[in-house]
Amino acid sequence: MRPYQKKIFTINWLFFTVFLHVSCGPLPKEGLGWLSVSLNLTQTPKANYSRSNTESRLTEYIVVVPAVLPFSFDGLSSSDVVDSALVNVSTASTQVTLPTATELKLFLYRYSGSHELSVLNQLRATEQLHSGNSDEGVERAIDFGVSSTFEIDSNTKSINLTVELMPDLSGKLAQTYVSGAIVWTDQLSPDGSLGNLQLDEGEAPTVSAADGSYYLNPPPYSNYLIVTNGGSKLNSTGGFVAAAPMLAPIPKFGQSEVNVTPLTTVVATQPTLANILSVYGDWNSDPAAETGIGAGLLKVSLMVEAFWNLIGSGATPLVEGSGNQLAAIDRLAATMVSVSVESSMNEFLASSSSAALALVLDDQSLSRELSEAQKIQVQQGLNMIIQTIGNIPDNGIIVENDVLPLVETTTKDAFDQISNILCGGSELLYFSPVIKSITMTQEKDGLHLTGVVDDDDSSELQFSWSLNGQSLMTVPGEDGISGVIYSNFASELPEQIFSFHVNGCSPFPITESCAWINGSTTTICEF
Repeated sequence: MRPYQKKIFTINWLFFTVFLHVSCGPLPKEGLGWLSVSLNLTQTPKANYSRSNTESRLTEYIVVVPAVLPFSFDGLSSSDVVDSALVNVSTASTQVTLPTATELKLFLYRYSGSHELSVLNQLRATEQLHSGNSDEGVERAIDFGVSSTFEIDSNTKSINLTVELMPDLSGKLAQTYVSGAIVWTDQLSPDGSLGNLQLDEGEAPTVSAADGSYYLNPPPYSNYLIVTNGGSKLNSTGGFVAAAPMLAPIPKFGQSEVNVTPLTTVVATQPTLANILSVYGDWNSDPAAETGIGAGLLKVSLMVEAFWNLIGSGATPLVEGSGNQLAAIDRLAATMVSVSVESSMNEFLASSSSAALALVLDDQSLSRELSEAQKIQVQQGLNMIIQTIGNIPDNGIIVENDVLPLVETTTKDAFDQISNILCGGSELLYFSPVIKSITMTQEKDGLHLTGVVDDDDSSELQFSWSLNGQSLMTVPGEDGISGVIYSNFASELPEQIFSFHVNGCSPFPITESCAWINGSTTTICEF
């Protein structure tokens, strides 16, 4: 290589090196004192259980930023970053260069593979830290954390920091409390819109417990909604009824409890409702809590439930399938946004629910086709329920169980008036099924439970069993007979009351109970 060619090559190489530093690494800050400081990290354990692979990570990468910046899953521009570094996983320490007298915090990203700092800096600068990069051989991050805020001064050589790892997702499924529902994190579409609201491969589910609680690991993707489907809840008379499907938006970093309720459902589909509902309190609150909830929030929650009861409950719903039902609730949420926030609460409930029902009933991609006269009848039924909800006080703390019996009574009265429409569109009157008997026989494989039902069309019935108020199973029936085996039966336990619940097209089950007689091999209750 000739001397002038070597000189040009050196200049180009220096320019390229400087360009890489400026485009991928932290920018120097003028007018500040900068020090090289050792960071010693203590990571808080998760409240419940850790995600798979988080304890076997090979790379931990930190990004130090001004304290005012929100956490980013994917990365930040170089102008926002103070410094970045790899953490020595065995010693939980690293070295960074930081400005003095500046409030800072750091973001932590964990990877199961071994990755170089230069590669991660480039991915951060292009906002791909959590997306992975097949060209670079980098997988998605498997865990995240945010430190407490801190400052250094001219005497600081090292500092101890606590990093809070992203918590597991937990909370309550509350209409009243929903047990036996499938819960998962549904990935949003690439444009940020709702996903398919179906459980897909890689969307690991869980099932809600008897008290409505659930626990989920944070998913390996950053844009999602929490989705529930199925399950049952207790009504005010102690009968198990089907629960509405629900949604909840992605929690804020560090949010310890994510309830899934009718309120979170409408906020998930229409995020601007968060600001509208916040006037009445915390919309992430548990509406079924024994301590109660703000009156305004409870009234909105009950309105959403009433809307679903008319369009989605029973064996022959107006809107089939949880996906369509959630789409219908999205119509309700959209009308809630469009109604003036200056309206009174009762006007808000009546206007939004009525307008949304009209939209749903006019859309045959969602609803069964009804005549105009039938649509008016269904609207009148909804109006009856909303009027009862409107009679609940507008202010103060209200316990849901205190007002639920009246709301359910009105809902049943409204349903009875339009049962010929909701029960398949027949012009004939709908008669509720009748439970004739419960027979319980102890065998070697458990307790055999048999319920016999009299109904004019038993093919449309849904059967479920419970023990002392705790749901056991939901099972299909045949020719008006439900037969199941309770394998965990312990005959010596006292006061074992088995209940048989029958749902027809009505959202209100027919329930009968029978107490097991200790010392017997067979107990029969006739009604």
